[in-house]
Amino acid sequence: RAPLALRPVHLALVAFVVTLPAYAPTMGAFAEAPQFEAVADVFLFALFLAAVTSSAVVLLRGLQRPRKVFSRARVTAIAAVAYLLGTMGVLGLLFAPAPLPAAAVGAGLLAGTALPLLVAEWARAVAVPIDRALVLCAFVVLTASFVGWILALLPLLVLVPVLCLLLVAGVVVPPVAARVGDPALPLARPADTMRRLVSVTWLPLLGFAVYAFMTDVMAHSAFGVVQASFLGGAVAALVMFGVCFLWGRTPLLPRSYRILVPLMAAAFVVLGAFPAGTFPRDASVVALYVFYIVLALLGCAVLLAVVRNRELPANVASGFACGVEFWSFLENAAQLSD
Repeated sequence: RAPLALRPVHLALVAFVVTLPAYAPTMGAFAEAPQFEAVADVFLFALFLAAVTSSAVVLLRGLQRPRKVFSRARVTAIAAVAYLLGTMGVLGLLFAPAPLPAAAVGAGLLAGTALPLLVAEWARAVAVPIDRALVLCAFVVLTASFVGWILALLPLLVLVPVLCLLLVAGVVVPPVAARVGDPALPLARPADTMRRLVSVTWLPLLGFAVYAFMTDVMAHSAFGVVQASFLGGAVAALVMFGVCFLWGRTPLLPRSYRILVPLMAAAFVVLGAFPAGTFPRDASVVALYVFYIVLALLGCAVLLAVVRNRELPANVASGFACGVEFWSFLENAAQLSD
């Protein structure tokens, strides 16, 4: 197979990923904003709640015969505008003269409702076979980790306009891609479709859920100088590049689950056994992120390949994945608030 050819659409995907409000360092970069404590938590909770509900709707719609009430391009364009209004709206609320938690809830509901629809269109736009999907996911995580680290270093007056530009760049592609119709997929019974979906994606989705539950709602520092998610994402991406290079055309997923994932887990256990305050113990935090991000990379690659191979409609695959992930976010956020 031909190697992955990087295109501008992949850079737009990086912009979409690095500006996701659910990504803890993205919101954490605004910790010094005047209304951060009053706005951030309620916005994220509303976003997670709306995203779970919207994911269920997207999934159920994907299991039914499509009814052309509105064109997919129009729905996606509306979702893109709603997502921008919600995410940019909360940026304004962070600097408002007075706390406006009710407005933050509205912004979260708006952005969360639109997010699964945009994810489904992104899955259609960049779907590739599994070997290229692994490379693509590794590239996106490596680049997003670097860009996210740069954003975290910017002063607030510079961060806001830069983030707004990245937000716009991240939602330009889905409405354009939605103008291209899906090839007709043979419709199976919903029960058969769900069984096939679970059989294909249960392990990567388990990785998604654990990653979201364990790491991504709270930001952790590595060695006191950089977010562990940035460093862990870069290391995980480099590991995945190495896997694709070394194992080549051999079955990537079986080897990854049987060799790579246990090695990553063992590295975390060994490093975590050292005393607190030592270099290996601090490195264990990065190793934890590497382990879960490797699982998330495998999960993303599987979902892209499933969509590319027309095993499942994009709405079904992405709706199920988003529902599992955002439900984990929601549970974690609820526990933190208690």
